[in-house]
Amino acid sequence: MPRQLLEDAKICLSLLTRLPIPINKEVLDADGDGSQDLGRIGKAYRAAPLVGVVTGLVGAIAYFIGNSMSGNPVYVAAILAVSAQLLISGGSQEIGFTKVVSLRPHPSADTQGRDEDMGVAAGAIAAGLMLLLKIHLVAELANPWIAAMGLIASAAFGRAAQVQLMAFTSDDSATQPSKIDATTSMIVGAIIGIVTIMMATIGQSFSASVVGFGMTVFGAFVGMGLSSALFFTLTKCRHHLDNVNVKEAVGWVTEMGALFGIVAFMPVIGL
Repeated sequence: MPRQLLEDAKICLSLLTRLPIPINKEVLDADGDGSQDLGRIGKAYRAAPLVGVVTGLVGAIAYFIGNSMSGNPVYVAAILAVSAQLLISGGSQEIGFTKVVSLRPHPSADTQGRDEDMGVAAGAIAAGLMLLLKIHLVAELANPWIAAMGLIASAAFGRAAQVQLMAFTSDDSATQPSKIDATTSMIVGAIIGIVTIMMATIGQSFSASVVGFGMTVFGAFVGMGLSSALFFTLTKCRHHLDNVNVKEAVGWVTEMGALFGIVAFMPVIGL
């Protein structure tokens, strides 16, 4: 099982990041006839939250580097962290969000007489504002350790949410994960997020740690729920849930919601 999970993680990292991760062809050749088993790719998505761990770690390392500069420049550290995550992931979620907000969640939308240039501009502006918000949220965490844990937790939550949408919408794709694999992904993402949030509260008194842990986990889940609800309310993407751009966008929106909740509830106890 650990070896299979490792292979799942390698497949996900190869598909969802720019990392040059080699995939064992024997893993995809279930029948031994040299052909690729696309269903194996769908099964591998259960490890997608581990991609969030990797991108979160990369962002955390960049944050530590930026924070080590003289003057404790939290915004410089936050910019480096967000930029590093974009570089490692290829910005697929951000691109998906841009296309959805530009009123182009589905290819047929471009042929319905809308002003395409205006739509693209609106999507780009919205994505830019979201990136600025993310930089601000990461900077608000201030403490490098807490920022690192926040980046990892939110990224894992976001990838788990993306897989949920992939599984529970019908796109008739050979790489579509099953509902069981999506549930596994959700459990893995929840465990990663909760454990990293717990680690962020280390160093305080027992009572403060317990309260801080509970409040922050609550904030993360509330943030994810509210951000997703707001996103579906303000866009027309709920009519195109089978589109890959919508799935990528939901992953990013959920990640942002989790990060917002973490930031909003951690300062309550003085973290």
